[in-house]
Amino acid sequence: MALYLGAEGFYGFIDLQQDLSPDRVMELTRLQVSFSDRKYLEQEDLKLITKLDLKFRGAGAWPKFRSYRTGYLPWFITLDEARFLVHALSQIIEVARRVRDEAKPFHPTGRIDKCGYLMRVARKEKSGLIWEDQVWHIPKPPTEPVRAIVDASMLESLKQIPRSELEFEIDLTLLPARIGKPRQRPLAAYTLMVADRDSGFIFGFELMSAQDSVAAMYSRIPNAVAKLLSQAQIVPTRMAARSDRLRNVLKPLAQRLNIELRFVDELPSIDEGMGSMTAWMQRGTL
Repeated sequence: MALYLGAEGFYGFIDLQQDLSPDRVMELTRLQVSFSDRKYLEQEDLKLITKLDLKFRGAGAWPKFRSYRTGYLPWFITLDEARFLVHALSQIIEVARRVRDEAKPFHPTGRIDKCGYLMRVARKEKSGLIWEDQVWHIPKPPTEPVRAIVDASMLESLKQIPRSELEFEIDLTLLPARIGKPRQRPLAAYTLMVADRDSGFIFGFELMSAQDSVAAMYSRIPNAVAKLLSQAQIVPTRMAARSDRLRNVLKPLAQRLNIELRFVDELPSIDEGMGSMTAWMQRGTL
């Protein structure tokens, strides 16, 4: 069960139905509860279970609670998040019971309205919290703009480089790595990689993070690509990307350098390069 928080989380979940990539899933702020095997829990999970004297047995029976924040890897929930989850879980159980009750069909008022959404809302009474159904209209929050700026002098120097007939693949990928101090929420690491589509040669990569925001990270991509091209002293004829978001942010740079920017389903050279990088990281440290 995942709880996508606030209006951003709500519309992020709706948009997720069109883009189920692992990177996109990791970008959405949420609280998540899952039941898995014991081997997938970390020592902190097991210590808490032991401290509370709880018993779980068998496959898929061990509870796992995680907090997801944009720019970070999943982490353990805080006390406030745990309190929120108690209310959320209790209301999920309550609504599930009502939906399952065949004797009393569940028809929440206002659900037919395409702009209205069923909400469980609490009001505080002397006896405790009283939960009731309400239909809310949730305005879509404004999208943070991507302001891509390329260093002017670097752009001019790239225009002076003779055009190559090569086609480059380019992709932004979430790395299987933890960055940060022990016992602190780890920062997610991304790599922007550029590779030759025919030979598979990796011309360069840039480590990036979305600690400030995903939009801010994407704003830095065109300048990072220009830097990689400048270091390689090559301007390709074509570049291929499989992400609409990446292709859109690279359009102005490609137009200024007269590079054909293509959308493709597969990036074999990038995938091979990422496979080698992942294998190296699993053997060592980052």
